[in-house]
Amino acid sequence: MSGPAIPAWRRILAVCALALVAVFEVRVLRMDDGGRRLRRIAQQIHGEDIPRSQTTGFYFDPGYADFLMEIARRTPRDVTVAVLVPTRPDLYRYQAVYLLAPRRVVASEIPEAAYVAIYGRRWESGNAGQPLPNGTLLSR
Repeated sequence: MSGPAIPAWRRILAVCALALVAVFEVRVLRMDDGGRRLRRIAQQIHGEDIPRSQTTGFYFDPGYADFLMEIARRTPRDVTVAVLVPTRPDLYRYQAVYLLAPRRVVASEIPEAAYVAIYGRRWESGNAGQPLPNGTLLSR
């Protein structure tokens, strides 16, 4: 009990559409990226611990993961932290809110914050701040 036969022209059209998709996908395929992903899969299968800076959530700036993890390690869970990061892409702020939870993360309400974390530069004002990987943490 099979259904009606599929006309030949529909099969040809489907093959052509798949070939067109394949052509566009191959154009943007990066072989080094494919190899990296296969290595990550193998690491996960073997139960290896993969640092957050090497996972896809930080593709936009791998060094940012270490910065956030160090803030989480050095600050209490019930404080407000002002995180001064680039405004574009928005992923900087989203990752900060996600990884620093349950801390309250703010971007511009600095007077409310018990800590101010500055990404991308060291604070050069004497002993005012603690150096972090790729930044500085100031306590108030």
